[in-house]
Amino acid sequence: MPEVPLQPVDPVRGDSSLGARLTRERGRRYGPPRENFGRIAAIWQVILGVEITPEQVGLAMLGVKLARLVETPDDADSLADLAGYAATLEMLAGREPTV
Repeated sequence: MPEVPLQPVDPVRGDSSLGARLTRERGRRYGPPRENFGRIAAIWQVILGVEITPEQVGLAMLGVKLARLVETPDDADSLADLAGYAATLEMLAGREPTV
């Protein structure tokens, strides 16, 4: 995965935020967030035997990254991924990413 330089959010454009850039890059690789998280949810439903929503996938992935940051709190990749998952949750809610 190419390293994404950390930059502050542009309050006017918003699209230069780290989360927005990550979701665009991941979208090109894995498809739109709702479709990709929907596929993940479908797989988890079979494994866990319970209904899973795309939004729950995003929350669970945030939890995975938080758990990793407990061990390595300065890991740039995990910190960037937090922004990406937060931005994806915003997109799933029908909003433009702000993180």
